[in-house]
Amino acid sequence: MRRRNGDTLVEMMMAFLILIFVLGITVGGSAWVVNLEKKTVVKSDIYDVAYSYAEEILATEYDSLDALEEEVELNGFKYSRTATPSSMNNFLVSGWAVNYVTLGVKLKDENNEFGDEEYYVKMTVIPEQ
Repeated sequence: MRRRNGDTLVEMMMAFLILIFVLGITVGGSAWVVNLEKKTVVKSDIYDVAYSYAEEILATEYDSLDALEEEVELNGFKYSRTATPSSMNNFLVSGWAVNYVTLGVKLKDENNEFGDEEYYVKMTVIPEQ
């Protein structure tokens, strides 16, 4: 049997379409994996930032908490940190006050990489009384 030029052209077009389809799946899948990796890094790093912030709070005088840094960058992502000092009066024993700090760490998603998703951690730290 003889092949005609039209058959070869159709085969080449089908091969091209299959190649485009395969590349679309590969590129789309790799973008999903990269996004998933970023989310994993943020979820891990936000706890690292929160625990190191708690250690800083514990090492700082209760009255000088305002001097701590409010923004931290880790692995290319920025996190904002807040510390709210409070106290609870009449804790267990009448007249005994307990000072504590509520700290918060939140991802600053300036480039809107994660859309509507918010990443934050809140903790309560009780410094030495």
